[in-house]
Amino acid sequence: MKLLTSLGLVICLCQISPINANTRSDSSAHTHGEVIFNVLKNRYQLQILIKAPGMDVVGFEDSPKTSAQINAFTRALKEFKNTSRLFNLSQRAGCKLTNQRLVHSLAPDEGISKNYETSETLSLQQTSRKENHSTFLVEYHFLCKKMNRLNTMHIHWFKPFPSTKTITVNISTEQGQSSHKLFKNSPIINF
Repeated sequence: MKLLTSLGLVICLCQISPINANTRSDSSAHTHGEVIFNVLKNRYQLQILIKAPGMDVVGFEDSPKTSAQINAFTRALKEFKNTSRLFNLSQRAGCKLTNQRLVHSLAPDEGISKNYETSETLSLQQTSRKENHSTFLVEYHFLCKKMNRLNTMHIHWFKPFPSTKTITVNISTEQGQSSHKLFKNSPIINF
């Protein structure tokens, strides 16, 4: 039974984990106002993969051109670096962020990308653009000392990105899988 549970987690991880700048799946289309959180919780690791339309994150779909658009893009990158602005995990679980990664399909000028890539905690990659729908993919990995104490996750996404109307949360744990919708007035994930 434990082997099947572990195998199930590996399969789920393979489905939500790959963020490859060179590939695009049929799920690359998005709905404005809807963000997806894929959450994988196992014995000691927590992985969160967020997929958000560029319109919800920065307010536009094309490469930033104006100073206002460049500022919006830069602000969004700063928000992604600060996980406590997006969500909170129970301190009792003893979770430590071990890795962050951002992939976006916007192509700002070289200076913005170069400056941002120097961050020690969040690497930035650009995907190729084939359509007018930009997407941000953000991946966070945590190691948790007491995962059994992580029962809820408070989502603050709606504050920095108010264009988001709903968050679809797909959860995979050793106990099974579930899917939920979060709204501005009920932004809590229960495990």
